[in-house]
Amino acid sequence: SGTFALYASGTYIIEPEGDSGVLTYRSRAGEEIMSIADQYAGRAGVQLSLGHSGWSFGFGGRIEGIPVHDLFGSSEGFRRPGYILSAEPSISWTKGPHTLNFSVPVAVERNRQRSVPDIANGTHGDASFPDYILLASYSRRL
Repeated sequence: SGTFALYASGTYIIEPEGDSGVLTYRSRAGEEIMSIADQYAGRAGVQLSLGHSGWSFGFGGRIEGIPVHDLFGSSEGFRRPGYILSAEPSISWTKGPHTLNFSVPVAVERNRQRSVPDIANGTHGDASFPDYILLASYSRRL
């Protein structure tokens, strides 16, 4: 018989500095200098372990993005804010202290939001989001 486990994790990186001082060579007002944007990521789901076989299968959701406005500091400068929501199937194999994990987040929603300069200029910038990502990891218990 199998065992179910719920999982969740998240990260929010705060960058209080407004911009990097690096020129973008873009001509649109407000986009001349690179912004130093906050970033976030989160995952949650369920994992089913198949008894003592060492195999487990999971399914969850994942979000990754760059906000329009930072929590602290200026949100000026060039950035491509937005987020991607993905469905994330996974498979793991454990033998002794060794674990291999593979997952393939598949995009279900992509949203390129308007940046501070986009709003000021009445535009909506471009962005690119992947259809899927291949993730692999290895861990060893000590």
